[in-house]
Amino acid sequence: MKRQIFILALIGFMQRTCLLIIVIIALMGCEKKHDLNETPDVYSESYVLYFVEVDSIFFEDQIIYNNAIGVAFKPKYEYPRMPDDSIMPDVEALVYEMRAAFRKEEEVRQDSLRNRFNDNTYNRLTSHFNQSIANVFTGIDIISDQDFNSFEAGASLKGITKLIGASPYKFIQSGYKKRFDWNLGTDIIPEDYKVGWGDRRILYDFGYFPVCNTLDRLTADDLMLLGGGMLHLRFTETPAIKEHNLTITFYASDTTISNTVDIVFPE
Repeated sequence: MKRQIFILALIGFMQRTCLLIIVIIALMGCEKKHDLNETPDVYSESYVLYFVEVDSIFFEDQIIYNNAIGVAFKPKYEYPRMPDDSIMPDVEALVYEMRAAFRKEEEVRQDSLRNRFNDNTYNRLTSHFNQSIANVFTGIDIISDQDFNSFEAGASLKGITKLIGASPYKFIQSGYKKRFDWNLGTDIIPEDYKVGWGDRRILYDFGYFPVCNTLDRLTADDLMLLGGGMLHLRFTETPAIKEHNLTITFYASDTTISNTVDIVFPE
């Protein structure tokens, strides 16, 4: 009975604190470049080192630069955390036990996802940045609570909002043969990937291909296995009204993931 109370108390603590973890690592953005001859980090049977099933989205910040905003995701399954402060002497042992169980469950999940996406014959070194979203998205929409130039409040802004991201789906489907060289420069890499200050750009590993189009033109393949770094949404026009509460929704085959954010466009 005492053991059950400890477990329930711990789970409740974790649910209340619910740390938002960015699993789709943003560090790949900005200045990191990848040489095709660069030695990656981990030997893996799959090119995607970690498939992430997500259940909510949040935003990098409320600062708009080059009309772009960063989008991140919270994983559906999280590694059990150790409470910062606890007076229960057996909690640490219980957490270690829960972590061991989680690792076993996660190993089964990852094997299943590797097989689902046919990413199970890579068998070579891969980068630890190569993490992709396993949710099968079917579409993305965005609306504002304010008029957005010619679009009335509440109208879809899909036609003037671009998704800026990347996916290894083409690389995997080609049998790991088709690659994209992110070092080719501005003539090949779309200008939309310049979302940082100065000349800094979002760059990815060679197996990730650009996914850069307005939301109304994205295909099912475009939305498959998004990841490898932070996703961004970029508006193709600047609104006359500067303060907006945006609702961004990712539609998946079995669920809908949505959130709102208050942003201010620059003058």
